[in-house]
Amino acid sequence: MKPQHVLVLISIMLLAAMGRSAESAQAPARWFKGNLHTHSLWSDGDHYPDMVVKWYKDQGYDFLSLTDHNILLRGEKWTEVDRGRNGRRAFEAYRAAWEPGWVETREVEGKLQARLKTLPELRARFDEPGRFLLVEGEEVSNSNGVHLNALNLVELIDPAKAADARGKLQQNLDDIGRQRSAAGLPIAAMVNHPNWRWGIRAEDMMALEGNFLLELSNGHPGIKNLGDGEHIGVERMWDLVLASRLERGLEPIYAAATDDAHNYHDFAPERVNPGRGWVMVRADQLQSHAIIEALEAGDFYASTGVTLEDVNFDGRRLNVRVAAEPQVNYRIVFIGTRRGYDSTPDGFGYPAGVGTVLAEAQGPEASYQLTGDELYVRARIESDKPRQNPAVTEEALQWAWTQPVRPGN
Repeated sequence: MKPQHVLVLISIMLLAAMGRSAESAQAPARWFKGNLHTHSLWSDGDHYPDMVVKWYKDQGYDFLSLTDHNILLRGEKWTEVDRGRNGRRAFEAYRAAWEPGWVETREVEGKLQARLKTLPELRARFDEPGRFLLVEGEEVSNSNGVHLNALNLVELIDPAKAADARGKLQQNLDDIGRQRSAAGLPIAAMVNHPNWRWGIRAEDMMALEGNFLLELSNGHPGIKNLGDGEHIGVERMWDLVLASRLERGLEPIYAAATDDAHNYHDFAPERVNPGRGWVMVRADQLQSHAIIEALEAGDFYASTGVTLEDVNFDGRRLNVRVAAEPQVNYRIVFIGTRRGYDSTPDGFGYPAGVGTVLAEAQGPEASYQLTGDELYVRARIESDKPRQNPAVTEEALQWAWTQPVRPGN
């Protein structure tokens, strides 16, 4: 290519980028519904990736990240049709759902196999500008239940080799950070299900360097979101980590609700089904970088059923308004930690003054006026409407959580 042609091409690319930027600046922000934690037959899910994506798109989700364990949906991978308890059932449903030629099979040593579609193939089939987006992801799965998701990554992240939970998390956060810097792209990390196998403590997350999301509500029935008589719940962990980070001048962490879906055939409390938790992200466009940037800025809320019309903060007042449903009652609870909080140990040995109720209101709309002595304030929106197919009876009602805000921010 001649030098003058190169200059023309560069000029065209710059003008196009400027046009996209101008269009993005003019586009009003809107809410996008997405799931950040999902599995398929690429690891330990029980359905084909295209069937998983189809379920979420059919259910009205705007974006999805397939986060199989220690693998990216790249290259050639085949699965035995009769694998697992639902293998044949999954294959018959898979074959019935698509046109001839989409499902590819072969026979190896007398066993029927099907090829798993890659992310580029799934994107070509399902992505629609402004309507649906697949975000590349991986669940980086270390031993002893120490897992974290990498979202919008470029290359595979290997599980860490450190001895303890804190070391594993920090090593993988560092790996994600280096990849982000090298690629010049937003790549988010999310610490998953801390109470699975009691693998991650609040102290582990307090000590981490770098920014990350926290999986607050996970739809797996064995995750123990609420803790037990000997372990605190994940929401309590969130408050402890928030207070610790903000006291040290670090950025807050934000929290998500997810499915962690594995099972797509039988829907029952004991199965790890889709549709139990999601995030609503406010962004001006449905693109991977915009979604990740909004997540990292805390411009989203987590939900297990409650929908918000709006949540906003003007530097002094946190305002929450629910998209109320008829015959459903709501309570909005403002939770936070004040400077100089009561450090008396609670029953688990943590400061009693961290994460206390600052105010609450009945109804679908409420505001909290910050006094200036709060480290942070967040809102939990509780409804009396039952969840569809809850994993455990203790979490049977639809809730939502806003992200923490700070005085003046």
